[in-house]
Amino acid sequence: MADETRTPEDKRIVRDIANDAAEDFSKPITRLNILSFRPPETDSRFAELVSRVEGAVTGGRSFLSDERRQQLSQSFAAGLRVFGFYERLDLPYALALTGMENDYGATVIIDVFSASALRSLLGPWGPHSPSSETPPPPSDPTSWPNFHTVVDKLAAQGNAVQRVGREEAARSYATLFVDTLRGLAGGVRRAFGSSAPPTTIHFTVDSGPRKKGYALAAFPQHRYTPAAFGGKQLSYPVDDHLPTGHWCFEGVLAGSTSAPIRDLWPHFVGPHNTSTKTTAF
Repeated sequence: MADETRTPEDKRIVRDIANDAAEDFSKPITRLNILSFRPPETDSRFAELVSRVEGAVTGGRSFLSDERRQQLSQSFAAGLRVFGFYERLDLPYALALTGMENDYGATVIIDVFSASALRSLLGPWGPHSPSSETPPPPSDPTSWPNFHTVVDKLAAQGNAVQRVGREEAARSYATLFVDTLRGLAGGVRRAFGSSAPPTTIHFTVDSGPRKKGYALAAFPQHRYTPAAFGGKQLSYPVDDHLPTGHWCFEGVLAGSTSAPIRDLWPHFVGPHNTSTKTTAF
């Protein structure tokens, strides 16, 4: 099973909350009043999303451990920073992965501050190849316009990258982020009552039709920031610990100099979802 099954009510909850949140993402930076795009400046915005999910799914009960709350708050802030980057460059669009699929038809934004994202998309590829680009410094917004060439190079990767209007991209980001919160809250309601689930899950990934010899990376469904999954293990299977939530996977054939192959659908990682199988590699 690639992902959890969402009911019409699940989708309605996510869209109702996300559409309100997306309106905030499209505001100019001066109105966002966020300088560093990191907590604690974004904590109140994150807390509002969590509160709305709690009200809609768990009857107001908490569904996040302190550690998972902190992780997601930081991830949320990092997404805001990506939109702040495009605002600083006065660009009407954001860059997203092509071909990714989900129940909402939402796009997955590329984190331009992630060295691993730049390497996966721009190369050179191979087990010991360094990244070809240095990402912008997250804490220095005044320098971000100097990194317009990174945007241009990413945008030129037509098979892997697409330009998406910033408001549409913001709505997609909010939708997928809220969907992860909803999935976590639903898991708590079903399995743990009012208790938070484990922060991390021991998760196993089996490969699909081409099966053997792939090194894996994982990224959250709402933001492309690939990180190695399984250490030096090669498929299949590959196992590691991941935080609860929705994750996507990509694989590189050992010894290959080709770009990573991405699995197109997200996979839910939770107490009752401890393994999955990819379909693209």
